[in-house]
Amino acid sequence: MILVAIAVIPVTIGMGPLTVVFHRTPTVLTWGEIAHVHCHLGRDGRVTRIFLAAADGRRIGFGNTGGVDFESMHELFANQLGPTVVRRCSRSLRD
Repeated sequence: MILVAIAVIPVTIGMGPLTVVFHRTPTVLTWGEIAHVHCHLGRDGRVTRIFLAAADGRRIGFGNTGGVDFESMHELFANQLGPTVVRRCSRSLRD
C-alpha cells in the first residue's frame, strides 16, 4: 500500500503543494540520518524532484505537483548537510 500526504511548506519552497510518498509506513529521517540527497531538474532547469536516502535504505521522495521550483529546498539541504551528502542535480529525461 502506498500512502500519499499533501502538505504546504511556504517557508521552504514558496506557495504550492508538496507531495510526499510513503511506502507502507511513514518514514522519518533526522538530519544526521540523511546519507544522500539526489535531485532532478526539469527541461526548464528547475528542481522538480528531491530524494532523501538514509544509510539503512530508508527513502523519502518529494515530487513537484504544481510547477513549484524546489531550488530553495535543495539549497536548505545543501546548507544543512554539505556537498558530500547533497549531490548535483541530474537532468530528467521525462519532464
